[in-house]
Amino acid sequence: MLAHMDKLLHSANQNGEALSFIVIVPRKPEAKFWQDLVNLSHCTAELNLHAGEHSFLQGAQHIRHDAINNPRQSSGASTVCFLQSHKGREDLPLTDSKLALLRDAFRPNVSKSRKSFVQLVRQRGGSEGLVRSAKRKR
Repeated sequence: MLAHMDKLLHSANQNGEALSFIVIVPRKPEAKFWQDLVNLSHCTAELNLHAGEHSFLQGAQHIRHDAINNPRQSSGASTVCFLQSHKGREDLPLTDSKLALLRDAFRPNVSKSRKSFVQLVRQRGGSEGLVRSAKRKR
């Protein structure tokens, strides 16, 4: 999967196209998959979420409509990794304040934070302007 995303991002760079991926994986710095992901040349930022400080939806939310209202608290740390083409970085800039809002949106009791994040997206005219990193976070 990572090789395919890297190939697509490389192609987007060659064609001057905007392309971004947000990849969420367990935080395992000792694992090859994690090292390969965060060391990819297209990785513009990573957001590390500590165990117990974020929640997730446990699959099948497209089938189980109650799942969207029942996020589970994570028992392990996770990494949110942003992969972007050059044009993607320009079109979707990531700022510290946007990363902070995203971190808050992942918190276990986050109805207010998620609403704030959605409001920010709408104020910015959709997903434009959501991601870019001036510096990588580790």
